[in-house]
Amino acid sequence: MLLRPHSLAAVLASTLSFGAAFHVDAQVTTYFRGNVQTITVNPNGCPILRVNGVNFEVDSATTVYTPTTNLLKSQLLDTAVFVGTTNAGFRASVAVIEANPSTNSTSLVAKTVFLVPNEHEVLGRVTANAGGVISIEGVPIRLLVDPRLPAVPVVHETGAPADLLANPPAIGSYASARGYYDTRLFRAYELTVSSRPATTNVVAPPSLTVSFACANFDCTTSYSSSSSSSSGSGGRIELRGSVSLRHAPPEVKTQRIAVYRVDNGIESPLGTLTATRSRTSDVGVFSSRLDLPASTDPVLRLAPTVLKLVNLDSYPVSAAATVNVTVCK
Repeated sequence: MLLRPHSLAAVLASTLSFGAAFHVDAQVTTYFRGNVQTITVNPNGCPILRVNGVNFEVDSATTVYTPTTNLLKSQLLDTAVFVGTTNAGFRASVAVIEANPSTNSTSLVAKTVFLVPNEHEVLGRVTANAGGVISIEGVPIRLLVDPRLPAVPVVHETGAPADLLANPPAIGSYASARGYYDTRLFRAYELTVSSRPATTNVVAPPSLTVSFACANFDCTTSYSSSSSSSSGSGGRIELRGSVSLRHAPPEVKTQRIAVYRVDNGIESPLGTLTATRSRTSDVGVFSSRLDLPASTDPVLRLAPTVLKLVNLDSYPVSAAATVNVTVCK
């Protein structure tokens, strides 16, 4: 299974999860998903995004981001077209907006705004790999360099960096990309290639290891309905990486990975995730997010800065890894 990066679908899954019945009160957040109709500026200098016929004000406290970076106000208002498109800046882009409920004003104040020109994905076999450029099932892939949506480094499904020029993926190996198709080229902000040690020079991780490809902390949303002014607001940790399965027989398809935060040498459990064996190598890959509850503890109420992963199924030899966490700004 290829690494599945952060996407619009993941944003929606984490926000639009209502039960069969619910009621709205002052504490409920409003969510909108749709295409950006207009981007204007109000008399106070705040950008106004119109989505689904509703105006959303982007003030100094609003977090605006794309799948790969946070946006400055100037970038949100930038009218330069994205390569391969014809719309001015983020006009007509897909938006997922979280806002406070209406208070009878002319616009809602957005808490978070997720933007992407479009959300397309390709997954298949590599059919060309010349000069550091690959095609997937005949579709040419080009990595985005726009600072509003820069491509993240290309990785193997193991989580290790991949150099497409020095070590191109083998023809017939699997790859996946996320981005948008401009009718000629696929413009990717994330590209993952599979491991084929027999046909590439990629060094597979040693036995019994856990490695990180990504560890981010999202502090933009509270995940505890009981949080108060004296407690931390909770948050969400996004984890991607891999674990070796060379110690396990082929019929073993998963490994349990325990996640801890480390504060001044003290480990506190956060939860458990699952790594699933790849189709093409003896590694298990994981891409998960853990919600952190609010806390009144003077340490645990703060965003974590160091995480530790431990493979619970790596007996008889333990496997663990630690990583510094990227905290949202």
